[in-house]
Amino acid sequence: MKRYHMWKVLVFGVAILALWFIALPCSHAGNPGPIKVGLITDLTGAAFVAARDSADGAKVAVDRINAEGGILGRKVELLIRDSALKTDMGVAHARELILDKKVDFMIGPISSGIRLAISDVCRKFKVPLIDGIGGSVSLHRERGHDYFWQLSLSTAAESYAAAVGCSIFKDVKTMVSLAPDYVWGRQEVEGFMAPFKEMRPDVKILENFWPKLGEKDYTPYITAIIAKKPDLMYSVLYGGDWINFVKQAKPYGLFEKMQVFCFAEASCQIGLGKEAPEGTWGFGRAPAVSIDTPEMKSFIKAYKEKIGRWPADAAVTTYDVFLAIKYGAEKAKSIDGPAWVKAMKGVSVPTLRGIIKFRECDNLSNSPEYIGPLVFDPKYGYVVFKPALAVDTMPIALSCEEIMELRKKAKK
Repeated sequence: MKRYHMWKVLVFGVAILALWFIALPCSHAGNPGPIKVGLITDLTGAAFVAARDSADGAKVAVDRINAEGGILGRKVELLIRDSALKTDMGVAHARELILDKKVDFMIGPISSGIRLAISDVCRKFKVPLIDGIGGSVSLHRERGHDYFWQLSLSTAAESYAAAVGCSIFKDVKTMVSLAPDYVWGRQEVEGFMAPFKEMRPDVKILENFWPKLGEKDYTPYITAIIAKKPDLMYSVLYGGDWINFVKQAKPYGLFEKMQVFCFAEASCQIGLGKEAPEGTWGFGRAPAVSIDTPEMKSFIKAYKEKIGRWPADAAVTTYDVFLAIKYGAEKAKSIDGPAWVKAMKGVSVPTLRGIIKFRECDNLSNSPEYIGPLVFDPKYGYVVFKPALAVDTMPIALSCEEIMELRKKAKK
């Protein structure tokens, strides 16, 4: 009788243990943990201002999405890494985030060169990389793939919009360009010149000036530009480079001697404040305070409350990346990389800037570029677009057949 009782206890214990093992995976499945998004950006070096804005935009997005219940009922976790404008460091971070931290999505850095390398890593491990900053056309052309998504603008799209803006000035007969001497600056000028010459064949290009990225002394360039006596200067300097150029050029009266059309990303305009020259025109990817949508107004309020300053372009476009991630996950009912990619092909995503559509063949978006006159606004304390005119950038896009041919040649 005693032996029978012990046998019953043993059977009961085994049953309880079995039920525990069965329940364990069910409990884990019911609480799968956060959706992880890796943001690799250049927080150290010449691009730190835009990188900081990108990271801050991501933080605001995560806070707001989580406050609304997350994505598919799961919280979003943001993991930020500093690539410091170094490709090897960016690649190391990408591998660590994908292999060790198991991120579900990736957002790339400011540098196009680093983003290209990270893109290759994401393709290998089937992790979607959604680009909210913009950059080299190679990202969606010959180096493009299903796991890279161009939510911001390529150099071709951005420089095309700048050409449209510069073509407005009918009294301009001569011009110069000014751009940082690395791949992004070179591609911006190259992408500008071809369409601009078609729009304005009457304008003579006097010279293209190439200061190094992070140049401290612009005096030789300023004096050389003034000596050329151009009607127009087209500039794609950004961040600290544009701030330094403006401060050094103003005593020479450069902005009174010629029309200036510049890359007017808000962070450098905020940095200049009242020192920014009025009367210039600019082009930018997402001038938040000049875009009149209810969603943008709500974002500006949330950003100002959390970060303590007005949002710049990189904050807006990085926030929009999270809206795209959420949209695709809810459409796919999954955060699995291949399922998300399949669900996002050819879709139109609601963003702070309005509805943005991805092209099915290469994941290129029709994100607009904004142009307009820059006017000081005391409410914000810096020059803003008044008005911000949206330019359709798709006319410059290569056809799907051309894109596939470029990718085919790149594989040989």
